Amino acid sequence: MSLLSLPTMSFIFGGLLVLAGLFGGGLEIKELKLPAIGSVGRYVSFSVGICFIALALWITPPPSLDPPPPKPPQPVSTNVREIPLDKGGGAPDTQHSPQLDAIVDFDAGGDVKMDFHVSGKACSQIKFNLFIDGHQVGSTDFFDKELGLFDLGSVTYGKHSLRVSPEGRVGGCNTGSLQSWGGTLTLYTTTN
Repeated sequence: MSLLSLPTMSFIFGGLLVLAGLFGGGLEIKELKLPAIGSVGRYVSFSVGICFIALALWITPPPSLDPPPPKPPQPVSTNVREIPLDKGGGAPDTQHSPQLDAIVDFDAGGDVKMDFHVSGKACSQIKFNLFIDGHQVGSTDFFDKELGLFDLGSVTYGKHSLRVSPEGRVGGCNTGSLQSWGGTLTLYTTTN
C-alpha cells in the first residue's frame, strides 16, 4: 500500500479535523495554517474528522487470511535391510511360543514396511503378529513362501524395535505345534 493511498489520506485529513475540533484551530504546521474557529465549528470539525478516520479504517483491506504457501516436500530417504532369521525351540503342543519371537532394532522416522521370504525348509503355513516398540501394529494372514509387502504404519524419528511373533497352524509337517521357522525379513524404513 503506498503512503498516499485513499485510506492514508482520509486518516490524515480526519486527524487534522479532529485536532482542529479539539484545540479550536489556530494551529500552524509548516505551510498549513488552521484559523481559530468557534465552538460550533469545532464540534463540526471534530465530528467530520471522526467520520474520515472511521472511513479510513473501514476501507483499509483486512490482512490476508490466505494460508501460507505449502512448504516444499522434504526429501525422503528409504533404507532397505535384509535380515536372516532362523528360530527354533518352540514349545510342544502350541502354535505360538514366545521363544520363537524375533526382535529387529532399526532407526527410522516415517513409514515402515516389511516383506518375508520363508527359507526352503518350510513345510507349513505361518502368520506373524507384529509389534513396534511393544505395541501391536498388525497381524498378517497365513502364508506359505512369501508374505508380500506389509505396511507397519509410521513411526517418529529415532530408534525402534520390531518384534515378529510367529504363529503356526496344522498342515504339512505341522501336526499341532510350531517348532521352528526361518527366512529373510526385508525391512523398508523411511526417514523424512
